[in-house]
Amino acid sequence: MTPYSYTRDPSFTVEHYISIHRTWDLRILQTHFGDIDIQRILSIPLSTFPRDDKLIWHHSDSGSYSVKTGYQLAASLETQYEHSSSSTHRQWWNRMWSLRWETSGHAIFRCKSAKVVWQQFQYQNYMPNMGNVRGFDIFSYIAAAYNDMELEQIVCLMWSIWSERNKEIHGTKPKPFAVLCSSSASYLDQFHKATAPKQAAAGVTSQGDFSTTPSVPAAARTPQTWRSPPAGLHKLNVDAACDQVAGKLGYGALIRDHIGDVVVGFSRPFHGFFSPKEMEAAALFHSLTWAIHHQLSIHFIETDSLLLANAINSMSSIPFVTSFHDLVEDIIYLLSYFSGVKVSHVKREANKAAHALSKFGLRLDEDIS
Repeated sequence: MTPYSYTRDPSFTVEHYISIHRTWDLRILQTHFGDIDIQRILSIPLSTFPRDDKLIWHHSDSGSYSVKTGYQLAASLETQYEHSSSSTHRQWWNRMWSLRWETSGHAIFRCKSAKVVWQQFQYQNYMPNMGNVRGFDIFSYIAAAYNDMELEQIVCLMWSIWSERNKEIHGTKPKPFAVLCSSSASYLDQFHKATAPKQAAAGVTSQGDFSTTPSVPAAARTPQTWRSPPAGLHKLNVDAACDQVAGKLGYGALIRDHIGDVVVGFSRPFHGFFSPKEMEAAALFHSLTWAIHHQLSIHFIETDSLLLANAINSMSSIPFVTSFHDLVEDIIYLLSYFSGVKVSHVKREANKAAHALSKFGLRLDEDIS
């Protein structure tokens, strides 16, 4: 990839920009590159353990080339060519849409009007690094962070923001963004009533009693909470946060005993623009490194990243060569220092303490533990 701007010796290699601590040397990057290139470079996580250079086929999840993925790429390119070689009218529209002045991720989460809506939302829906993640990563992050009831509200609000945006584009006066939260909640309530059984929709129970609202399953009403480990054992909770504007990450972790008392806590700032799954993996890696350095005992680990927990627990022999899987391999190596440790996924509400520490890390200039 060619940088937009580069002001130094072209014979420089990547290793010149990596510090002795195996992090990107921001001081040198700022001297040699422009802001756009620096953001791209900082979005690449580095393994603490030096690795050999290797080719990565970014058209597959594993990073490895296969005949199947090669065929799929060739087929997609052929389809694109067929579309582009049609009538002049179609070519004009293809060119028009290819401009993509605004991505869907920006329109729903990051633009000024959308931010007004999310600031009034009852749940803190925060998606880091929106400009650099794919749709699958966005929805995987949201699905892992919220329960089903919250997820319904978030998806409905996303639809409302997108619909009102389209109204404005096509000349129809949209709803004020300040009232979108209440209107989307009303839509969702109407949907629930329309799809509920007739008796429940009418407010009639099986005993013939009347109620003003349909009953909600207890599992849906009760949020997941943090659970203590067995007596004598310790549990590590870990999370990550991101300040998109400052290009800064925050890592947070704490270890608690069976009573729920905090044994030790950890907050750390970090410069970067990682994807959500890479950010969560880096947070766990640095937390384990911190625990090993201080000779802390850990028997259980909880993260609110389902992708990360699944990757750790099901790492196969397939030769993954992506940045995320490099981090997972490093984590698995560090986990060998903790005999019998178990890694599991929890919802965001059961990981609030670690999340608070990660947000606190965004305000720091150096580690605190």
